Amino acid sequence: MARGRRVAGHACFTLLSAVPEHLRSKNAHARFRELERKFGKPDPMPQGIQSYSIGSPIKQEAGEKMSDEQWLCAVAKYRTDERLNHWDHPDKGGAWELAGMLRDFVHNQLERFVRLSLRFPPATHPAYIDRVLDGLKGTAASTVLKLDVCRKAFAESRVACGTAIADLLGGIDEPLPHDAVEMLHWLATAHPNPEREPSEEQAPGGQPNHHRDILTHGMSTTRGRAAEAIRNLILMDASYVARFRVTLDQLVGDRSLGVRSCVASTLLAVAQHDPPLALELF
Repeated sequence: MARGRRVAGHACFTLLSAVPEHLRSKNAHARFRELERKFGKPDPMPQGIQSYSIGSPIKQEAGEKMSDEQWLCAVAKYRTDERLNHWDHPDKGGAWELAGMLRDFVHNQLERFVRLSLRFPPATHPAYIDRVLDGLKGTAASTVLKLDVCRKAFAESRVACGTAIADLLGGIDEPLPHDAVEMLHWLATAHPNPEREPSEEQAPGGQPNHHRDILTHGMSTTRGRAAEAIRNLILMDASYVARFRVTLDQLVGDRSLGVRSCVASTLLAVAQHDPPLALELF
């Protein structure tokens, strides 16, 4: 109701502002002056259709000068997928866009921003820790730091960050501790993604979606990516065959054809060390 009173007459004000002053009647001119005192300047002329590339709500140059505390404040401010004040600043994104810029900072100042991510409060939008995990892949960061970030992400956002956790763990060439193996086991066998097959989804027109091949679908799912992470570890170290034995038994019976298509390459890795077991699982 209060907002209704504040904007009452705005449409009339906008319309009258488009009429040249010498063409307004006496009553129209009096009404315009009355509304002018309420609203001030009329809206500018329409700009027509425009397109924007949505980026970080904070500019790169500003981010480079921010302290750790300022970064934590920014992460707390941009905490949803919704963009703040998007009418006035349509090119400024929200949490995911700021998190994308954070990933770049992880590459440039590895130790600082990885340790900063460990200070994110539990309720932080998962985009931030997800992008930090992604930024850590292939870097020279210590295994201890990588595992610390994985543990935090798994404890607080395992569903949202499952794929990024699996990708990072699958690229660690030092023997993983037991809890990291358990993380991958859960991601490969209990993560809810995928919930359904492409054939169960509707394509445009309401028809079943048969146009996406099962391997491509599997590689875009968390359970599929976890299976591929386990494959990478087994290729590096034969001892992982025994460590993931229970996981492999469950993976070959996954309800998703897409996930099982990823598991096929995991079995090829098993065959490098134990051909009879690989054939049995196949």
